This record gives sequence, C-alpha cells and structure tokens, in this order.
Amino acid sequence: MTNKSNIIFKLLSILIILVEIGTIAAIGLLIKGGVLVTLHPDQNTINYSMSLGHHSLLNSHVSPLILISTYFLALFISASYYFIIDSPRRLVNNLRQGAYFVQANLMQIKKVMIAVLCMMIFQFMTSINYCLVQLNATQEFDLPLSEIFTNILILVAIYVIYLIFNKGMALQEDSDSMI
Repeated sequence: MTNKSNIIFKLLSILIILVEIGTIAAIGLLIKGGVLVTLHPDQNTINYSMSLGHHSLLNSHVSPLILISTYFLALFISASYYFIIDSPRRLVNNLRQGAYFVQANLMQIKKVMIAVLCMMIFQFMTSINYCLVQLNATQEFDLPLSEIFTNILILVAIYVIYLIFNKGMALQEDSDSMI
C-alpha cells in the first residue's frame, strides 16, 4: 500500500471516529432528555426539553403516546446512525491492513445494509408521527417521498458494493485454490 493511500485511510479513520463520538453524544443527550422528562413530567419540563432556544418544537396538544414513540424512534435512529458509522470504521481498518476480500468485510457491509434499512423504517415511522402531530382538517397527510427514494438508492448502492466484495471474495478464493 502506498504512503498516500495509507494517509487517506488514517484520515478517514479519524473522521469516522469523530463522527462516532458525536453520535454517542447525541444518544447520551437523548437519554438525558428522556430521563429529565420522566423525572419531571410537568408541561414546563416537556416544553424545555422540546425547545430550541426560544422556539418551541412541540405542539402543546400532543398525546403522550406520540411523545414517547417519537422519543424512542429518535433513539433508534441515533443507534442506527451509530451502527452505520461503526461498520465502515471496521471496514476501513481491515482495508488499511490489506484484508480486502474477506468474510469480515462482507459482514460489515451487511451490517451497514441492515442499519440503513432500519434507519429508513424508523425515519418513515417518524414522518408518520410528525404527520399525526401536525394533522388537522385543512392539511393533507404528507410523507417525504424524496427521503424515502434517497434511502432506497443508498441501500441499492450498498447492496452493489456488497455484491462486488462478495464476487471479489469468490475470485480470491478461486485464485488461492489454483495456487
């Protein structure tokens, strides 16, 4: 491996670790907000935990069931992001060590596919929750189709990468058996 590609892999690893730390911090803040609302379930605490500066993000007539489901969906989406970030870090480490077409890389790509699929489902459920909160007689039920199609394209791209690594692994095994 050349010195240039080694530097790129190291920078990529550092960037992924920084994003991973940010994701863990976001999960921690979500848990802290959930604990805060659980310990003090009055309307002021809920409004404080659901506000951004002086702008409230919460309609005051929201069902507690929708609040709880939105909270758990946010946790699940954050956990999906963590797994989406963690698997490429492991994949980059394997590639940096020269292990290109191995079973471990296939497993990491498969984990990314599963995490992206889960994130897509959780985002869809969050969109439905948002529509339920904002729904009144004059609004239509609006789901963000562009996000859904973008996630499907990402999933297809990851699947193509999986197929490339799978074929490369089969060719590597065939080459090793010939030698």
